[in-house]
Amino acid sequence: MKDIYRFASQVLLFPGAFNGELGVACGFILEFCSDFAMKFYNDDESFKNVWQRSTTAELTKSFGIPPPDHAYWKAVQYLLERPCFRRTWIVQEVALATKLRLVFGPVEMDWDDDRSLSFTSFFTVVADRNH
Repeated sequence: MKDIYRFASQVLLFPGAFNGELGVACGFILEFCSDFAMKFYNDDESFKNVWQRSTTAELTKSFGIPPPDHAYWKAVQYLLERPCFRRTWIVQEVALATKLRLVFGPVEMDWDDDRSLSFTSFFTVVADRNH
């Protein structure tokens, strides 16, 4: 299997049949990245300072980021609980694929090619708050 992933021109990761929850998760991740990942990756220190030091309520007020109990975050959790993310092969796919794309029905998203609009960017920015 490792040779298949390593030598494939592109690996597609399908988290399951497209439904409303996956649509919400994908839309939220793309919107979040387009709003905040560029600021984060451009080393905008004022943004990073606010991002890291603000309370959740302050981030909601300042940037409109939904609180942790919002349906958007629940949809992301739903996405991450899909069986494809629990398979052992996911590690090989991520580590070995030259290009990895997530396929959410009609929408596709790079795993990590574009630093501003990718699956990895979303989790890098979110993790920077030590969540």
